[in-house]
Amino acid sequence: MTYYLLIPERLAEAENNLHTSRYELGEESFGTFYPGQGFHLFEDLADRAPELLEDVTIRTDQDEALTIEEFLEKLDELTVLV
Repeated sequence: MTYYLLIPERLAEAENNLHTSRYELGEESFGTFYPGQGFHLFEDLADRAPELLEDVTIRTDQDEALTIEEFLEKLDELTVLV
């Protein structure tokens, strides 16, 4: 499963940012999470501007919407390769 970071348009470089690799959080496969470039953006937002996380949405390639808390709970169950 692939996870995508959707950020508000005021912060995005393109109008539709769902299927760009830049905002791909990463992929889950066989109990492992492989972070993408969007994961580093997510970490940067959390560190530098946590107030913006209220406006962030996470979606899967199966169009499932997740809250940040739900996404982090899923990560807790996986091995994350950094």
